Amino acid sequence: MEKEDKILLATIEDKRRQCEIRYAATNTVFLDMRQRALAEAFCKADRSLMLLSERPDGTYENPDIAGSGRVRALFYGGYADAERRALIFLPEYADLTDFLPPASIAGAQNLETPAAKPQKNKVPTANMQDGSAQTVAFQHPAPEGCPLTLIKAHTAGGIGAKKLTHRDYLGSLMGLGIKRGMIGDIIIRDDGADIIVMKEIADFLLINYEKAGRTNLKLEIADITELNTGIVNIEEKHDTVASLRLDNLVSSVFSLSRSRA
Repeated sequence: MEKEDKILLATIEDKRRQCEIRYAATNTVFLDMRQRALAEAFCKADRSLMLLSERPDGTYENPDIAGSGRVRALFYGGYADAERRALIFLPEYADLTDFLPPASIAGAQNLETPAAKPQKNKVPTANMQDGSAQTVAFQHPAPEGCPLTLIKAHTAGGIGAKKLTHRDYLGSLMGLGIKRGMIGDIIIRDDGADIIVMKEIADFLLINYEKAGRTNLKLEIADITELNTGIVNIEEKHDTVASLRLDNLVSSVFSLSRSRA
């Protein structure tokens, strides 16, 4: 095992012990897919841990394990398809609703809380006296215990400005001396990017993160539930191939010659 992997596992063990001894939630920095595989193997091998698996709909079960003495663990990156995720440890008494948005918890999506933010033009709820419809929806913000937050970066020129790449944003962030583990997924928009970060560096970025490349940025700190993951376009194709060789499949799906596939 490489030295970096040993350090990672030692850090994870330390976070688990802190959670168990102090009876408080702890978390690692963002882990990439290889690091997550190591962390997952560690969690599965530790019988004092209950590793919560993500359901197909991107939510987590919220089991009641009070009195069991076990620590719960889960990987969370801000949204269902997140590639980079932090490993969060929760003591037995903790409820997931204290750390994750309701949209990430099975059966909690329809909770009504005073903290819900009204947003217009979402769901019709009542008819006004003049016969028009009043449309209001409630967005449930992430609880205070959530270790992640969202930085919305807007390019100075708006949608018409030069579109920056993932490399532009990541390079400029690391140029500020920020470690990679403090930065989660970066989702590019037409007018900027949604950048998931550890909550502890959000204020620093708001003050110091002014440019990506040569493009000026305007930043705002937003709730993780305001993340814009974009629209995924899926095209279903039906074709007949001579065999299930990979080059045949790639050639068919992407309309390429077999030599290029």
